[in-house]
Amino acid sequence: MKNRLKYLLVLVLVMPVLASAHGLVTTQSQTVGKYLIEFEYNTLGNILTGDFTLYDVYLLNPATRDGIDFDSAFIRIEKQNGPAMLAGNLAQAADITGYASLSGVLNDPGTYTAEVSFYKDGDTLAESKFNFTVEKDQTYSADGSADQKKTNYFNILLLPVGLVLVAGGVWLFKKTKQ
Repeated sequence: MKNRLKYLLVLVLVMPVLASAHGLVTTQSQTVGKYLIEFEYNTLGNILTGDFTLYDVYLLNPATRDGIDFDSAFIRIEKQNGPAMLAGNLAQAADITGYASLSGVLNDPGTYTAEVSFYKDGDTLAESKFNFTVEKDQTYSADGSADQKKTNYFNILLLPVGLVLVAGGVWLFKKTKQ
């Protein structure tokens, strides 16, 4: 019985970490000439206003899905018929061939376009555009600040769950010492 409780506690504490190790992402891809460009962001479905979001781009070989070496990537995110909201000239990641990343927060709901370009030795390898939607997060007000009332209710519900997990861990630790 004691061992089962230990395994259950480990499972409860470790599984969320393992499940989010790669993260939940939304990916769009387009073949452009001899390249596959992937654009992804770290949420399922639509991005919510006020959320810190990672925008990842990959330049891949479409046949093997191996990363292709590039010198720089440029990502420009603009609201439809509006100005650029995020932009960056990015170096390829040192540890992942064919990968670059930009991050930021969008506070205005609507349809956005991410323009992605990859460069090598001063030449454009490939470029493409990807559309995505940002929805208004109901827990944020128009100025991007959190709605304190909803945040407090969430914290009040989260507190007992945390206390039960901590108490169970302390109890299990004391039981195993005996």
